[in-house]
Amino acid sequence: MKRIWLLLFSFFLCLNVSSQIQRQFFGLQLAETTMQEAWDRLSNIGENIDDKDNIIIVENVRFGGYNWPFAFFRFYDNVLCSVSFSASELISGKSSVDDTFNSLKKKLDRKYSEYYIKEHSNGEFTIYNDNVTDLMLRYSYYGGENKLIIMYSDLKMMEAEAQRIEDEL
Repeated sequence: MKRIWLLLFSFFLCLNVSSQIQRQFFGLQLAETTMQEAWDRLSNIGENIDDKDNIIIVENVRFGGYNWPFAFFRFYDNVLCSVSFSASELISGKSSVDDTFNSLKKKLDRKYSEYYIKEHSNGEFTIYNDNVTDLMLRYSYYGGENKLIIMYSDLKMMEAEAQRIEDEL
């Protein structure tokens, strides 16, 4: 009997852990991977890798079944704090950006419905949050074109960074 309870407990624990918002990308873990570790691993996933202001930028990346012109791996205190993928109509074409947004929104709603927080009234962005990771899907018109961004962020690291910036004031 004790064995059955342990088995059931393990099963439900696995279900709970697997249903959280994704935190690992190409072998990089939010709030764990250092910038040097990221450089070592990212050299194989796309084209033209560069860094600027604590962000590693990789061009032409495939993620989630989509081709993304850009992936951004952002670091705070030399540790990965957010990962985002972006596309714009000038690069991908307007219908491609529209279709990708609609398709992604449906998939994210289905996968992360229990973590849904809010959606802007015009559908410009949707946020999911599991109290550890924040996931934002944003579709907006900026600089004369439609842009699509999906971003995964570690909440504690983002809060620490915001606090550091506020402390500078």
